[in-house]
Amino acid sequence: RQICFQNFHHLRRRPFLGSEDRRRTGKSQQGIGHITGNFDGTHLQMPGSTITLRPHQAAGVARILSTKNTLLAHPVGSGKTFTMIGAAFEMKRLGIARKPLMVVPNHKLGDFLADFYKMYPGANILAVSDDDFTPANKKRMLAKIQNSDFDCVIMRHSSFGRFGFSPQYE
Repeated sequence: RQICFQNFHHLRRRPFLGSEDRRRTGKSQQGIGHITGNFDGTHLQMPGSTITLRPHQAAGVARILSTKNTLLAHPVGSGKTFTMIGAAFEMKRLGIARKPLMVVPNHKLGDFLADFYKMYPGANILAVSDDDFTPANKKRMLAKIQNSDFDCVIMRHSSFGRFGFSPQYE
């Protein structure tokens, strides 16, 4: 027992994870090892795009393509919209998604659609308004979304709320 303790005495004096180690390794204070990736989007080609993404935007696209979920927590005006548009179009092009659906704030549908066409002028996009989801039009619109070959479907948050998901799915 004494021999084992003496062999590891150097570990006792050194803190397990100091603040310097946490910054370098990405480990939390509890010592749970979660290291976020360093994503670099400089290799992305993005054919058809008329916008050249900034390095942090291209890294955001690369992260979205590589992971199951991504939070774009950049300040206002830093290019989150073009990052999302680029990622959606690349997911379609690479076969990661068959038909990306983007849900936007109610007042941003027109702006988002204009930005999508600014980045990809030849894109085939369906913008769904609240009028498209009235009880009379709902089945027709869902069939159109399902059976047409759109590059992306964009809808308002209020329209998305009209889908009526089951409580188990929600």
